[in-house]
Amino acid sequence: MNEIREEIYNLLASKNWNKLLDYEKKQRKIILADEQIKRIYEDYFLSEYLKYIESLNNKLDALVELRQLYGQFIQLYKQKVYSFKKKDFDKFIEIYLQILNEASDLKKAIMIAKQWDYLEVSKTIISKHEEEQSLIINHNNEERISVKSNKEKSKTSYSINLFKSNQEVEFFRAFVDVFPHYFTYPNVALSCLIDFDKIKDNLSKEEKVFFFNAVVDCVVFEQIDNNYIPKYFFELDSFYHDNEQQQLKDKKKDNIFSVAGLKLLRIRAKEDNILTRNDFMELIKNIIKEN
Repeated sequence: MNEIREEIYNLLASKNWNKLLDYEKKQRKIILADEQIKRIYEDYFLSEYLKYIESLNNKLDALVELRQLYGQFIQLYKQKVYSFKKKDFDKFIEIYLQILNEASDLKKAIMIAKQWDYLEVSKTIISKHEEEQSLIINHNNEERISVKSNKEKSKTSYSINLFKSNQEVEFFRAFVDVFPHYFTYPNVALSCLIDFDKIKDNLSKEEKVFFFNAVVDCVVFEQIDNNYIPKYFFELDSFYHDNEQQQLKDKKKDNIFSVAGLKLLRIRAKEDNILTRNDFMELIKNIIKEN
């Protein structure tokens, strides 16, 4: 008995976990017949193993270790041969699930989480999986293409109109009518139109920040081969552009276009007259002809 006890302690000290389990399997009858030897497995095997896993800095090493031991240990646990401490066993499962999750082995993590679904980490993984599954859109080409959707947290839609006024609508439609063979887009981000790296050295700190927040009211694109090249740039101004803060923004935008070698055309009705689509169309044709 002393030899067996000494062998087990040596294996524990050398952290030879697989051999410990193999040794237990071969010597089970002897181990179970001696309460002291049995208690070594019950009180020390799992607790020492957990300390070892937590001491590993490399999570990949920990994952390899856990994968090797999990099947053997679970079989031993389910047979109820030993009275392992529940808190140690739960911690063993929790650590394995956390490392699987970090390693993005979601399939394995879900399988194990469902076996021990009373644990909080299991509930979190299962919930995350169910949420992701519910966002998968079924269609007839699923073998080639994956389609997912976000989860709608509100029953109310808070979308807004693309245009803030009817005059903006008329302004945009006028461009579509004047350039039927081009592609016209409203509210285009400045960063989608100009190569920032080519002009940044000629911009102030404020202009650099503004660059990534600004949009252009209307841009006409020309298709050349498979590329869409911005050709005309227009802004629709109004009395809102009379305040000091807006004028500063306009100056920044104007300077960015100047540095980029592009022309930004600003249209504004005098005395705040309302312009119709036909008014805009006539004006656009004239401007393009003159410029």
